[in-house]
Amino acid sequence: MPDLPSHLWYSITSLGGAGLTLPLAIAIALWLALGYSWRMAAGWLLLLGAAIGVVTLTKLAFLG
Repeated sequence: MPDLPSHLWYSITSLGGAGLTLPLAIAIALWLALGYSWRMAAGWLLLLGAAIGVVTLTKLAFLG
């Protein structure tokens, strides 16, 4: 892995923040609901919710 400047790592890390990922996830769900079917959008949101739940549980498990 190349040695990148720390400001670049902060920029890359910020792409995974909720401020970017949640609006993008909602936009994808709307795109699926309008362009394909509501079941596909519901499946996407269910999968997203499960992933958020797993991340939250693992963060709580390794908190202390």
